[in-house]
Amino acid sequence: MLILKLAQAVEEAHQRGIVHRDLKPANIIIDHNKEPVIMDFGLARLAEAASNLTQSGLMIETPAYMAPEQVRGELDRICPASDIYSLGAIMCEMLTGQLAFEGSVATVVQQTLIAEPDRPSHIAPSIAPGMSGRRWVMGMWGSWRIMSSCCSGRLGKSKM
Repeated sequence: MLILKLAQAVEEAHQRGIVHRDLKPANIIIDHNKEPVIMDFGLARLAEAASNLTQSGLMIETPAYMAPEQVRGELDRICPASDIYSLGAIMCEMLTGQLAFEGSVATVVQQTLIAEPDRPSHIAPSIAPGMSGRRWVMGMWGSWRIMSSCCSGRLGKSKM
């Protein structure tokens, strides 16, 4: 239920044209009503506005939760799908107790750019079989790829 509430909050931000750009567990708190609240919109930007806050290639987000376009420093390609990717990484960690990609910053960056994540059942064998296989990859990363292509096309940029 927690990930659903987070997804709904992110969707509302996206509907208002805001992309968070730094979703990670450290930016989520649970309020006194036991509801999740997304914090730290310091890196957020309007989805259609150019950003001069960071230079291309300057990594100030947390690599383990960053979408590939963020890792590559392609600020003009960051769109709502980038936040969806980050939610998938958070969901993986919630389900398995581990990040989808782990290691040094350089290793995580490389894996983000070239590797597919392991199925949750490979990371944590106690995970239900329905959360593994094609459905897992398509749900987490496939949605991001489809949305990234749509965002790029909508914003008049080449597809990823």
